Amino acid sequence: MQGRRLFSALAAAGLMLVGGAVQALELSYGGTAGVSVTANSSTGGSNQLVSRYTAGTMTYQDRAGNSFAAFCVEPSQRFANGANGFVDFTIGSFSAATEARLEALYSTSFASTVGNSAQAAAFQLAIWEIVNEAPGQPMSLAFGSGSIYLTGTHVGNAAQNLAMTNTLRASAQSMLTAAQNYTGPNLYQVSYLSNGTFQDMVIAQAVPEPATYALMGLGLLVIGLRKRRQD
Repeated sequence: MQGRRLFSALAAAGLMLVGGAVQALELSYGGTAGVSVTANSSTGGSNQLVSRYTAGTMTYQDRAGNSFAAFCVEPSQRFANGANGFVDFTIGSFSAATEARLEALYSTSFASTVGNSAQAAAFQLAIWEIVNEAPGQPMSLAFGSGSIYLTGTHVGNAAQNLAMTNTLRASAQSMLTAAQNYTGPNLYQVSYLSNGTFQDMVIAQAVPEPATYALMGLGLLVIGLRKRRQD
């Protein structure tokens, strides 16, 4: 059901890519449901990517009032917040390999993020790893073996922060493993949203179920028959 609602919102917002055409969107930030994290680059231990950044599901809205989920793919850049109003984004695409990994991640783990801030934060970490990992390197959040290393979280006292850090790291790693092992059909199609000033993002639309395609075809058939009768 969540996938159908997301698909409808994206379609209504004009996010359907027809014939590979590049489209521009005006979007306004609506908030983030996630966990405050600090993360470094594993390949450069002192290279801090984010500090006290709320990693999770970002909600954006178009001028028609359609809202949908987005995730950051550019942690080193600041995001467009509510104070920035509507911001122009260009719809593009990822490399074939990155796109395949992201679509596998969405297919296996996106559903778990709905209404769950910790899972949404773990999903964000997994996206950062997929997008930033160098070719041929393992999809890992362990220090020294991947591009992203979760340094800590900021949810309470020291014990609570440590527990949440361990939870997010384990959950994100589990998501990455599930995506790597996924051999089923793509349940989502991802798109790249870029902006020269603000954080680039990934959005996804649910791939219609076969029954949806059948209904669409039936609708076209009925329209065709009506037109013939009128002629």
